Amino acid sequence: MKLVYFNAALTAALLLARFLFGVEDLAGWLLVFYYVIANLSFWLFDILIKRLTLTYMLRFRHRLKRFFK
Repeated sequence: MKLVYFNAALTAALLLARFLFGVEDLAGWLLVFYYVIANLSFWLFDILIKRLTLTYMLRFRHRLKRFFK
């Protein structure tokens, strides 16, 4: 579901750039490349955040909890 929201926001940003700021139309292959790179970056970032959160919860939370009481 996050990917659907991300693609909707990406499309809105492209439409905003096109109509509000006057950016010319992108070639079809460039637009596809842009979506693929953006989705791949989002997917990798999502995995990284999940792993960092899990690492924090399992290894560091109990150590840091005493400092933030």
